[in-house]
Amino acid sequence: MSTARISTRLPRAQGGWTSKLGFVRTSLVALLVLAAAVLATAAEAPLRLIDAVKSGNREAVRALVKQPAALKVTERDGTTALHYAVRADDLETMRILLRAGADATAATREGITPLQLAAVNGSIAATQVLLEAGANPNAVLPEGETVLMTAARTGSADVLKALIDHGADLKAREKWYGETALILLLDKALRRQPVERLAQRSGAGAVTLAQQIDPQPLARRQ
Repeated sequence: MSTARISTRLPRAQGGWTSKLGFVRTSLVALLVLAAAVLATAAEAPLRLIDAVKSGNREAVRALVKQPAALKVTERDGTTALHYAVRADDLETMRILLRAGADATAATREGITPLQLAAVNGSIAATQVLLEAGANPNAVLPEGETVLMTAARTGSADVLKALIDHGADLKAREKWYGETALILLLDKALRRQPVERLAQRSGAGAVTLAQQIDPQPLARRQ
C-alpha cells in the first residue's frame, strides 16, 4: 500500500519569491524616504528661525515667529533662538521673539538661561528686557552660581542693581567654595586694586566689609 507523501515545499508565487522580496524592499525604502521628507518639511521652518537669529536676519525672524512651532524648537543642548539673540546682544530680535511668546525663563541642559547670558555680557538693556518679560533673577546653574553671581564676576553695577531690584538673593551661596555674590564682587575689586586704596575709598574699609560678609572670603580657594 502506497502512502501519500505530504509536501513541505511552499508553492511558488507567480514571479518567484525573489521578485516578491525585491518588491517589499523597494516599497519599504520608498516609505522611509517619504517619511524622512515629511519630517524634514515639518521641521524646516522652526529650524530656520534659530538660523535666522544667528545670522541677524530680522525680517526672516519676523516672518518665522508667526509659526507657533518655530519658537518651541531648540538645539540639542536646549539652546533657544532667544539665547542666541541675547548672546549677540540683539535687543530688537529679543523683543520680536518675546512678543511672539518666547520663554524668557528657558534653560539649556546646563541650566543656562537668557538672563545669565545678559549678565555675562554685562548688558543692562538686555537684562531689563528679560526681567520685564518674566525672567527669573534667581536662576541657578548646577554648581550653584546664580545670575547675581555671574553679574558680580563681570562687574556691571547696573546689572547688579537691576537684579537686586527684582528680588535677586544676596545670601545665596555657590557650591564650590560657599561664596556669595558680594564675596565675588569684593574679590574682583581686590584683584583690581590694592587693599589700602580700596579701604581709603570705603567708609568702613574693605577689610571690615569683608569680615562682615565672611570672616575668610577667599581662604577656601587656597
